[in-house]
Formats: sequence, structure tokens, C-alpha cells
Amino acid sequence: SDATCTAKATYFYACSVCNAKGEETYEYGDKLPHDFTKQIIDYEYKASDATCTAKATYFYACSVCDAKGTDTYEYGDLAVHVYGEWTEAKAATCSAAGHAGYYQCSVCGNYFDAEYNVIDNIVLDIDPDAHSWQWVTDLDPTCGESGKKHQECTLCGDTQAENTEIEPTGNHMPAAAVEENRVEPTCTENGSYSSVVYCAVCGDELSREDGVVIPATGHTPGEAVKENLTDSTCTEPGSYESVVYCAACGEELSRTPETIAVKDHTPGEPAKENEVAPDCVSVGSYVAVYTCTVCGNEISRETVTVPALGHDWGAWYSVTAPTTTEPGVERRNCLRCNEPETREVPCLSAPKNRHIQFVVSGDMHYVVHLDDVDYLIYSKTTSAIYWYNGRDLTFEVATHSGYENGCIVTLNGTQLQPDAYGRYTIPAGEDFVKINCYAASSAASSEGSTCKYCGNVHPNSFWGMLVGFFHSVFYFFKTFFGK
Repeated sequence: SDATCTAKATYFYACSVCNAKGEETYEYGDKLPHDFTKQIIDYEYKASDATCTAKATYFYACSVCDAKGTDTYEYGDLAVHVYGEWTEAKAATCSAAGHAGYYQCSVCGNYFDAEYNVIDNIVLDIDPDAHSWQWVTDLDPTCGESGKKHQECTLCGDTQAENTEIEPTGNHMPAAAVEENRVEPTCTENGSYSSVVYCAVCGDELSREDGVVIPATGHTPGEAVKENLTDSTCTEPGSYESVVYCAACGEELSRTPETIAVKDHTPGEPAKENEVAPDCVSVGSYVAVYTCTVCGNEISRETVTVPALGHDWGAWYSVTAPTTTEPGVERRNCLRCNEPETREVPCLSAPKNRHIQFVVSGDMHYVVHLDDVDYLIYSKTTSAIYWYNGRDLTFEVATHSGYENGCIVTLNGTQLQPDAYGRYTIPAGEDFVKINCYAASSAASSEGSTCKYCGNVHPNSFWGMLVGFFHSVFYFFKTFFGK
């Protein structure tokens, strides 16, 4: 088969000996280019819709496989105009052009009349006679004088009818009445004034009313003052006269007698009568008598209670000392009345029993150096060392059955490590220490041997064995020749 835009050319296989044509085929060569000459009127091939200025366009298709090309062609009719809203006509004036009413297509921009006919020009030229006149006052008229005015175009500013007369108003315009010749009133006498009305435009007097009455103001009471004052004492009332005068003319308006109440007594220091002194447990009392420091009269008397003094205790001293099984007794006495008071002293605390427990594994024995005393512990024996002091405890552990043995020291289940000198320290107050000794050979593993000095496993290598040897030598000298 020949090549197309979708497939290469195919050939029959030939016999490799005699070139006889076989039935099976194979592809060879290149595909042919598309032949974009076919027109297919379908939405899939549309490139653009029709408008009022251009027809719709479509892409050419391949005449063999219908593939869509990139070149386009026009097809069909133009679309209708998009007229939009109707715009009303605007008349031309003396200073601005107008326009006719129109539709305008939003696509092509052309103008159309009310019957949708194309309009070549919608502009209406300026009309020099289309003025917009309004009257402007040059001189306002008054009650008896005429004014002047002219016409002015609000569009272009042209004027006409200059100095046209405005007739006088003919009538006065009364302003608000004003007061003249005012005479102020007093507390007892009326006042007066003239009420005059003038024209608000020309200022002529239009009316006058004389003798308008302003009523008398009447008296204005001032603040009351005290006169003829006699002060009171703690035994006699006082008196005065309350007088009110007019604040404007000073005339006396009223006079009222008033009484001043008797003053309170002035208490002095109280005198004590029938005094009974308090002691440690009993209250005391006395009668307080108050007298006035001015008149000397007795004001009041009352019984006053004095609180008991309470005991004045001395220091506690021991009567019976406490033991670990029996409480003790302490006593103190009042320094004022010798009243005794006792209290119990708690039993003494028994010393706490703390101990080290030793557990031995293997056929061996070791020494515990504690408080400068060597404790020799043999294998297969569980022993304990007790102490009762409440201080930190430092001790050492050394084996006597060979240098290939070691010990593990634990404090409440946590393993302790020795210091640089092989010593272990237990804080004061700790209750239980366990020392587990074992044969080092039994603790060895395939990785190496556990060092009795540093606690690490030295690997089964030349360097591991060398480090273990030097640690053993150091441990030997430390154990048998001191720190």
C-alpha cells in the first residue's frame, strides 16, 4: 500500500533465496503530509463566529483523515448589527453642537435612525440664534426708586436689552420694632420706652408708640444676715435676728428672731472610781467619770472592764528525759503567779538499721575494706555488714581468688561505678546496697572479656587484649599496694 498521512507505505516480505513475494508485510518510509483542502462545516472546525462585519470562519480539514489544520476560510452570511439602547436627540445651541437621535452598533460602530437605516452623520451644527436668555439685575429697585436689568445668555455670555427699567416696589417693608427713649424700671417704679418701626429698605420711620410701660421689677431678696447675735453655751441657748434686705435698693424686707441651740459639753480626761486591778486569769474594772471642761458638770459615767493579764511564762525545763521507748516531760512556770504548765517530749528516734548485702557466685572469696576494717567474705555465703551512722559511706572491694574475677556493686537496683581509685560511695540515708561478685571467665562473651577495673568489654583483638592486660596490672598494684 502507498503511504498516507496516517500510515507509512507497506511492502511484502520476499524470500531471502529466490525473492519470491510472501504474504506478510512491513512498513517502510515516511508518512505523507496532510492535505488541508477539505471544508467541513461543523462546530468542531469553527474558528470564529460571524459578525456584522465578517462572515464565520472555519479551519480546513485534511482530505484524507479529517485532521484540523491552521488555515481558515469564510463561510455563510454576515450577522445582524448589535444596536444597543436608543440615544435621544440633543438640539444644537449658540455655543455647542447637537446630534440627532440614533442607535449605534457595538460591533461596527455605525449609527442608525429609528427605522434602523444607516446615518452617515448625526452631528447638528451650532445654531448662532439658539440663545438661552435670562434676566440679570444691575440695580435693585427700592420703595420709591426704579432699578435696572439686562438679558444675558447662559450659554455663550451674549447680552441684550441693556438698562431695562425695573419699576419701584411702591410699598415700604417694615422692619422689626426697636426701642427708643428707654427708662429702666426700679423695685417700686414702672419704666417706659418708645416702640418705633422703620422701613427695612429706605429707612423711613413708619410708626412710633411712646410711653410703652415696663413693669416695676419688685424687690430682689438678698442673702439673710444675722444681727443682734448672742452666742450659746453648754448651759444656755443663744439668739439672733435673721434679716433680709433687697439686693437692688437695700430696703429691709423681713426680720425673724432665731434661737441657737445649747452647745455640747466638752469632755475632759475621765476620772477612775471603784478600781479593781486584773491578775493573770481574772479581769479588772473601774468606773470612768467624764466632766465638762467648760462648766464643770458631770457628763457621764460608765463601767470599764480591764482584760486579764494572762500568764507570763518562763523558759521550758526538763523534768523527765525521753528515751527511745518512753516520752519525756518538760515544765514551765508563770513568772507572775508561779502557775505551772507541762508538756510531753516525744520518744527519741531509734537508729536506722542499714546494711550491705554480699552475694557471691563462683568458687571465690573477696575483701570489703569499710571504715578502715577489712571484711573477708567467702564464696557461697550471704553476709551483711550493718552500720548506724547517718553519713556517706566509702568502701573498696578486692578479690583474693585471682585477677580474672570481678564485682558488680548496685545501689537500690542501679549499678555503681568505682572512682579512679576503685572506691564506691553510698550517700547517707540509702537503705540497701548489694555487691554481686562473679568469675570473670563466666561473664566473657564472643566479643571479648569484661574488664574488672573499667567495667567495659575488651574485644578479642590484639589492641583489646593489650588494653585489658594493662588494666589488670594497674588493678593488681592498686589492690595490694594501696591507693
